[in-house]
Amino acid sequence: MLWDDETLYELTTRLIRLARDAGALSTLATALNFHSTILVQIGDLARAAGLVADVAAILIDAYAPQAAEPVLLKAAVHHAVEFPTWQSLIRRQGLQPEVAVTLLTRMIESTTPEPDAVKP
Repeated sequence: MLWDDETLYELTTRLIRLARDAGALSTLATALNFHSTILVQIGDLARAAGLVADVAAILIDAYAPQAAEPVLLKAAVHHAVEFPTWQSLIRRQGLQPEVAVTLLTRMIESTTPEPDAVKP
């Protein structure tokens, strides 16, 4: 498969902007994560690492109010956004990206109580 890095860079940049403008945190996290992959491909490792840290912070902020054990939430989020985790799920385990995202989301959500268990 051939990659058009410039086009992917532009598309992910637009998606990041749209997600931020809309306040769509899960879409923003996904867009930042994908954009960081593009940055790695073009050799901008410092910016890629910064985006991965942004993704982790966004996800932790989004899930923190429901987290029964914040330390588990942080560990799950950081594991989910690390590139080796993604690489393992896609390349080694053969998962489709959508399935990998679902799996990682469920892992993060497992650190928060069920909606019925949340006390007002």
